Amino acid sequence: MDSKDANPWGIEYVPYERYFVDFVDKLIEIANKNGSKDQVETSYDWETIEFIYRGFYIFYPKTAKDFEKHMAKVRLLSNKTATAREKGGAEIQLQIELPRPLYQMIKTIFDKQQWDKKFIRDFAKHFPQFKGGEGSL
Repeated sequence: MDSKDANPWGIEYVPYERYFVDFVDKLIEIANKNGSKDQVETSYDWETIEFIYRGFYIFYPKTAKDFEKHMAKVRLLSNKTATAREKGGAEIQLQIELPRPLYQMIKTIFDKQQWDKKFIRDFAKHFPQFKGGEGSL
């Protein structure tokens, strides 16, 4: 029996821990229950993102802690106004910043979400810990 017979779907086997599979199953269940589609449109969709956020902290604890430290530095350096000067004197404003794994988790469920100004503002209201500083948004 060759490998094609053992795996007729052509799917590469990736061993995941049971708790991770359970989280993904529960996330899909919650997204379906909440009617979450491709974009964040309702308060129920924000509940789905809240579940994703909690999962991020469970599955990526080191990244989460490192990110918290990073954001504290960003706020300190930006003088709590969420603006900073780049080399050459240009002033930039940091609206929000997300760790890559969290962004990817959100993007998996809400794959057509436009990260426009309105969504960024709403995201910052729900998750102020990702705001660049007190004066942003």
